[in-house]
Amino acid sequence: MPRCRVRRKPWVRFVFPATAAFALLLPRGSSSAGFEGVQAAVAVMQPTAGHGARGVVRFAPHPDGVELTVRIQGLPQGTRHGFHVHEFGDCSSPDASSAGPHYDPTHNMPGRHQHGMKPLGDLEDLRADAQGRVEIRFVARALSIAGVNPILGRALVLHASFEVPTDPMSTAGDRIACGTIGVLAAGSAATPAPTPAAP
Repeated sequence: MPRCRVRRKPWVRFVFPATAAFALLLPRGSSSAGFEGVQAAVAVMQPTAGHGARGVVRFAPHPDGVELTVRIQGLPQGTRHGFHVHEFGDCSSPDASSAGPHYDPTHNMPGRHQHGMKPLGDLEDLRADAQGRVEIRFVARALSIAGVNPILGRALVLHASFEVPTDPMSTAGDRIACGTIGVLAAGSAATPAPTPAAP
């Protein structure tokens, strides 16, 4: 009896950049499938072209959302800066435009000036001290690391200026630093607690 040869198909390997590809595939507002157990995240902020701001932001779960511990340096003294989670975890372009728009899973952007609404990704403005540094801790409400309205795999962006909520023409200006929000390794050294934000 003749033998029937079975041709084995070679395995096909797919390689994705770990965080950027994850963010591009993640639907808005959905949980991060397979990452639900992540308890800590980090974004290493790198300056965009022509700017000098850099630092590290750590994320931890909080009953009301996500707690951020922010340490940034290299800012002009006494300045105020918009600070946002953006849709895509891609900081590859020189001006960080590759990070896309503000993360807005609840579609609040259109009513932010008329109705006092804002995207969930619009965090507290940061204020630099006399040495051009920011050290602060605050809670971003209604977001999660990898649950509902997840930030894991998205980008954290620092802007040159800040928006005035009541002014439709106001913008936060250039994107001066960007970092992809990734999983923080278990056992990483804890960042000393900075001054909590005023209530």
